[in-house]
Amino acid sequence: EESPTALEIQLLEDNGLKTETLYRAVGCEKCGGSGFTGRLVIAESFVASEELEDLITAMAGTMEIQQFLNSKGMVKLHKDGLIKAMQGLTTIKEVEKAVLL
Repeated sequence: EESPTALEIQLLEDNGLKTETLYRAVGCEKCGGSGFTGRLVIAESFVASEELEDLITAMAGTMEIQQFLNSKGMVKLHKDGLIKAMQGLTTIKEVEKAVLL
């Protein structure tokens, strides 16, 4: 456990998140020095609805659809990764690498 850096605090705040603790990867022989084993999915998902179908059928623009999904609580890929970093399942560094790919 470590306190987040000023840059990490800003990144979290920019995504509507706040924490006093983040976790750093500590390597060992079992993980080959990486601090990680296995894989973790970060994803964005939403529930399809008639309202969404209506927007698509009406050929709504990307921004309108994104605003609708955000209003319904959709969590974007980057934010999902940051939440998992706050839970100690990964690190912000790994999230940034994955999202930028």
